[in-house]
Amino acid sequence: MGSDVNRNFYKIEGYDLFRRFGDLFYRTIRNGQDQGSFRAACDLYILVKMIFGVIDHSLLSSIMFRKSQSILFLTNILTTLVLNAVSE
Repeated sequence: MGSDVNRNFYKIEGYDLFRRFGDLFYRTIRNGQDQGSFRAACDLYILVKMIFGVIDHSLLSSIMFRKSQSILFLTNILTTLVLNAVSE
């Protein structure tokens, strides 16, 4: 059943939004690499997965423990994490 659930995720309408955010992150980082602002050696695929992982894990724990937090608390943390990963 677990693998069916994962495959079904790609069929739901929400996946399109998820994919568009991923594309936005990917293009933004790629643009920074092309301009020389970010390290060219970064694996974009892994970096985008890292961004989604941080967001997912943070929000999931907030939901599970019923903490009423805004996603905005992630802004500085995520920005610092990504910039440290991509900076020369």
